[in-house]
Amino acid sequence: MRQAVQQITKVPTCVGCGPSKTIAKLANGLAKDRPELEGLCDLTDPQTRQRFYRNVSVGEVWGVGRRLLPKLQDAGIRTIEQFVEAKPAQIRKIMA
Repeated sequence: MRQAVQQITKVPTCVGCGPSKTIAKLANGLAKDRPELEGLCDLTDPQTRQRFYRNVSVGEVWGVGRRLLPKLQDAGIRTIEQFVEAKPAQIRKIMA
């Protein structure tokens, strides 16, 4: 289907799937940025998500902007995995 869309419209497409809107947006961004994924990234499986979370910057998450990213990095949170494993109280303090 992706090939047909590109052939007809000349517009490349990518697909990202996830259990939430934020994770689906992340998956779509990964599908666009990583050629080895061939335009498709499915993060519906928890083990697959964990594998990506280890190597993806927390700055890639939709909603983590220019002001929040340096605060997270100063707290030692650089990957999505570190963000997910952080204590909620720590995240609340950083975001306050």
